[in-house]
Amino acid sequence: MRTSSGVNYDAIAHLYDLQPHRGKAVDPELVMFIAQRASADSSSILDIACGTGSQLVANRSIVSDAQLVGLDRSFGMLCQARLKARDIAWLQADGARLPFQAESFDFITCQFGFHHVPDKTGMLRALFRALRCRGRFVMRNVCPQEHRIGSITIISRRRCRLILRIFGLRRTLWRRWRRSALRR
Repeated sequence: MRTSSGVNYDAIAHLYDLQPHRGKAVDPELVMFIAQRASADSSSILDIACGTGSQLVANRSIVSDAQLVGLDRSFGMLCQARLKARDIAWLQADGARLPFQAESFDFITCQFGFHHVPDKTGMLRALFRALRCRGRFVMRNVCPQEHRIGSITIISRRRCRLILRIFGLRRTLWRRWRRSALRR
């Protein structure tokens, strides 16, 4: 499966977690976010562009009774994910065409995969349809191939709020980055 960046993830899936420049460390902030907000009523997590599944495997330890679904376009990456956890649902699909009913998930994440999605607007529409009322969407994206100066795109809060309002969102959680963190 070739992506917009030209990488064939099916071909490299068996080596993906072993490559030092593709370090897939678990995101501790997302794990904390889920742990702090999970309740008896909040029990479903979708990870779009899940790759080899490292994040969902970590999430499982925090919300052991949750329904966990990993979605990726690459069959090879999903095969590697299945080796890590057979009790998580691994699904091959396009993030812009989510095969779920409306309001199916309490948490939806997309960690470092948004730049691979050809139809970004379609993906946002699809995920906000699949997200339950009062659900949470967390996205992180770093893409050095698409940005000349570093690998982080920074937009103003005002512009971000305008974009989010298009999708009917009013509340956002902001995190300030220290300048020293951006220089690393």
